Amino acid sequence: MTNNVKLTSRKYAAVLLPLFLIVLAPLAPSKAETNNIFFTENFDGPRLDTAKWVISENTNQSGYPSYGGSVKLADGSLTLSSNGSSFPFIYSTVNPFPASGDFEIEVSIQYTCIGDLGCGVMLSNGLPSLDANWHNYKIITIWAHDQGPETTIIYIQFLNSLIYQIPVPGFKPSSPEHNYKITYINGTYSIYVDSAFVGKAESKQRPNMIVLGNPPNPEVPRSPSGPTGMEMWGYWGWSTFKVNYISISASTHTTSISIMAESSSTIVGSAVNVFGTLLDSNGASLQNKTVVLSYTFLGANSWIPISSGQTNEQGEYNIQSINDASGTFTLRTEWNGDQTHLNTSNSTNLSFLPYQNNQAFFVESNSSVSALAFNNESSTLSFNVTGASGTTGFVKFTVAKSLLTNNQDLQAYIDGKQFNYSATSTNDSWVFTFFYSHSTHQIDINLPMITSSTQPAGNIVILAVIVLILGTLLAIITSLLLSSKNSPKMQQKAAFGFGIRM
Repeated sequence: MTNNVKLTSRKYAAVLLPLFLIVLAPLAPSKAETNNIFFTENFDGPRLDTAKWVISENTNQSGYPSYGGSVKLADGSLTLSSNGSSFPFIYSTVNPFPASGDFEIEVSIQYTCIGDLGCGVMLSNGLPSLDANWHNYKIITIWAHDQGPETTIIYIQFLNSLIYQIPVPGFKPSSPEHNYKITYINGTYSIYVDSAFVGKAESKQRPNMIVLGNPPNPEVPRSPSGPTGMEMWGYWGWSTFKVNYISISASTHTTSISIMAESSSTIVGSAVNVFGTLLDSNGASLQNKTVVLSYTFLGANSWIPISSGQTNEQGEYNIQSINDASGTFTLRTEWNGDQTHLNTSNSTNLSFLPYQNNQAFFVESNSSVSALAFNNESSTLSFNVTGASGTTGFVKFTVAKSLLTNNQDLQAYIDGKQFNYSATSTNDSWVFTFFYSHSTHQIDINLPMITSSTQPAGNIVILAVIVLILGTLLAIITSLLLSSKNSPKMQQKAAFGFGIRM
């Protein structure tokens, strides 16, 4: 969608020398990603909140007691353990996840002991039970248990398939605290351990329950068979873990919008196309979103809306404006965000200065540009560019073919040294592009074209032509007058006239 709106500000405009259009257009991300907390549990207080959790210490639902299972809160952590034949588990009483939209969950876990029998955290869409389908309810599982002689592991499963594992050597060792983050965005689960991405998987299944511990299993745990059995349980034993916090949020993702400007012609008053792309934090395009274009200038206290445009399927927008005022302006494109994405904006600086009343130069750069000047005598455009070290800067310079007839004649210098450029052609203009390593540089662009310094010679030629034309006309008129004077009638009139004047 393209809109055409005239932008004028003659009251504040300053009429200067050659017209240049400076575009500073870095890709500007929005503010840091924030989230709307949907569910949180810090395990403060002496006991679990029964409005959030159901506690079950009889994990095989057989009527046998837990034989040593323990659920304790202390120092802001929940610890689940057992020195008997069964292990406790707890599960959320209500759905802690948003019913729709994207979300993320963070959980902090420390295994104080990794034994022969495991335990952990599960995100499921069904209640734990002895039903064989229980395994199909588990979407994400974070688990730890013994794997062999002097070897244990912490691992993550997605729909009962291994995604990631952390080896923890030793017999019944402990592990450091790890932070696990799981995001669900556009049907894709992405898993992070201590902020490092470890895997992803796609699924339309959504969890509606959190389960902690070791849920019912038709084979384990069993009732003890006697002292020997109890000793074996105590020797091999259960894993023990602490959960420090759980946080579930309805995700709002960062977004970014690029902004660039392109003049449709080098004629003063031509349309300027402002365009770019709106993306989310995963690089996906955001379509059918309204992008608003505004402007401001030095001395103004607010942004003045110009127009708006809709993004297409690729997240691209294109808004057209016409600037026929001189001076320096700042353009901004902005999207206000929605329930799942943060707002974002980006801006670019445009400088407009007239040259010979009708022509324009156009310069685009991702650098910060300063000290812009044009020397009429040397026909040289000069300015400074500044950018972050380690990045690449560019300048794209457009000039009318009526001012520069040959694209080989332009010379570009950086810090006094000539450097190469690429040249392309449009209907009425040349477009020159050069790249450089960012820091602070002075750039000089020499344009061997007609300027005010070369105009006097041209004026002499024009004056000579005018004199020649006037001389020719005078000769013709004189010849006609002489011819008329020799006729009898003209001789009589001339004598009469002269007589009266005498």
